[in-house]
Amino acid sequence: MLAVVEPLTQCLVTGGRAPVVRRALGPTTWTVLEGLLTVAHETDDGTVAAEVSVRQLAADLGLARGTVARALVALRRNGLVTPGQCRRGDGAFAGGSYALHVPADVLALATSLAPTVAPARVRRVAPVRTEQLALLPE
Repeated sequence: MLAVVEPLTQCLVTGGRAPVVRRALGPTTWTVLEGLLTVAHETDDGTVAAEVSVRQLAADLGLARGTVARALVALRRNGLVTPGQCRRGDGAFAGGSYALHVPADVLALATSLAPTVAPARVRRVAPVRTEQLALLPE
């Protein structure tokens, strides 16, 4: 017997305080926060971190680098993001890293099984005969 495995999907879940925070941050900064959460992962010490550069985040969101950089500053000022600097094994600096401090009652990333959609039933309809309306006299 063949087992069917449903793919996992990630979705952002907004909490009760989300409208207030979204209004305070503005739409662009909120979008950058959502973008960070979608690439974030839980680290060994239990914190949530997003390892992404400003350039990559801007490309993913379709925004200018300066716009994303200003949004990250606003997120840092509001205590939702703490920037960090990663180093590679050879000691060189790697891309940016951001620790996220987003309360669950504001915005959270949830993983669930993809909903299965039953195929739509096709119903054939007989064509209806209509006559052209003549607007000009012949």
